[in-house]
Amino acid sequence: MTPLELLYYAGYSIHKWHGTTIRKILPNKVISIGNMTLGGTGKTPAAMALARKAVTMGFQPCILTRGYKGKAEGPCFVSRGDGPMIDVYQAGDEAMLMAETLPGVPIVKGKNRYKAGIFAITNLRSPVSGLQSQILFILDDGFQHWALHRDKDILLIDGTNPFGNRKLFPIGPYGNHLLQ
Repeated sequence: MTPLELLYYAGYSIHKWHGTTIRKILPNKVISIGNMTLGGTGKTPAAMALARKAVTMGFQPCILTRGYKGKAEGPCFVSRGDGPMIDVYQAGDEAMLMAETLPGVPIVKGKNRYKAGIFAITNLRSPVSGLQSQILFILDDGFQHWALHRDKDILLIDGTNPFGNRKLFPIGPYGNHLLQ
């Protein structure tokens, strides 16, 4: 392991330890979509496909996203399920893509995914019962968010290069956990 990789690993370990010591649990199920390498594995399309499938199974999926490169602060709706409520500058391009192509699926942007989930629960009502019991949270790129309990993790890999060059960031493609 090179000194740069070792430094990255030390920072990652501290980040993970801190996140797991303050971990919070949402009252609804949480499924996280993520990967071990930097970008390019289709996390957002997988989150969208899972949301579509959840709708057909009778759930009310709600995607919680960091909204990478979006400038809006704090938890906010990118969409309540009926199209974008904010612009791409505020939402970020992936959050905007989801808002434009997932009718009936709320998209909530927030760096703190627990606060974003509580925001969604507080502001959403199930069309059937008026309750939030059927909400299923989907974390788009949520593996690095250790502070939120996840019921299931779905790991995506690049089928053409599943293990990269076996080096940590910044030398190799591994280390997604601290960059997001």
